[in-house]
Amino acid sequence: MNNYITGIVGRRRSGGSIESTQNGDWDDGSTWVGGNVPAAGENVIILHNVTIPSGLTIEAIKDLTISANTLTQSNILTQTITGDLLVESGANITHTIHASGDGSNLVYAINFDANNISIVGTITAIGKGHAGGYDSGNGYGPSPGDGFWGGGSGGAHCGNGGNGAYGGTGGTGYCSVSPLTMGSGGGAPNNNRYGGWGGGVIKLVATSTINITGTISTTGGIPGVTGGGGGGGTINLTADIVSGTPTLMSVKGGISGDWAGSGGGGLIYIDYTTSNSISSGMVDVSAGATGTGANAGSVGTFTAE
Repeated sequence: MNNYITGIVGRRRSGGSIESTQNGDWDDGSTWVGGNVPAAGENVIILHNVTIPSGLTIEAIKDLTISANTLTQSNILTQTITGDLLVESGANITHTIHASGDGSNLVYAINFDANNISIVGTITAIGKGHAGGYDSGNGYGPSPGDGFWGGGSGGAHCGNGGNGAYGGTGGTGYCSVSPLTMGSGGGAPNNNRYGGWGGGVIKLVATSTINITGTISTTGGIPGVTGGGGGGGTINLTADIVSGTPTLMSVKGGISGDWAGSGGGGLIYIDYTTSNSISSGMVDVSAGATGTGANAGSVGTFTAE
């Protein structure tokens, strides 16, 4: 007996699996084969660009596989999966970028809770934290870089932001996993240029194992010419076992423009019970690189306990 209803793209199995059929929002039936939003207990396969919109907590599905393209979380709510989360090679999970109107608020994050989590592809929130400044304006966030006509200063997170070469002070370090924090934006120079955005938030909780062989990164954003770099973001992992050798695990601060300040490094916090294979030598919590005549921020924090 054929267990599949087959279309041009995607399929829905009578046994309880559903695939995306086009780009769209998670809660829109037209995004899914068969026209129905995934229900509790189903296995879900993402093949297109799918967004979890503002205010939505998905049903308690079983397994979630990001097989291609990108799943974007556009809120901060915990998305609970009763089975396993798999990000396959070439696929990505990210969150929506913060805007200047969000101020110092944490509005978006990658926030998933599952039994096991395996990252072969990428999970990224690069330059999606607090906004950078504009046209000599300060960045945004708890401790942003100052704007200054000749070169903006760097946004902070765990590490301090670098000072501008001609004026303006970099942000002062702060960071926490309770409450979650992310990178502050860099200060802007004049002439309608921007500072770099801070790095965003990646929070993953697994009852059993988190295994990482791909990339997990939330570095600070790149500014405009002579702009300050954004502070690196947060990677917060909680599991019984954390394993694997990441291709890249980084919360590096954002690079500065010339005569500006780079972003401070962010926070990697691993909370494990039985074992953890990821050491300080496998991650990057450094401040951003600097352009000509620029000043570097300071290093962020890696903790595994």
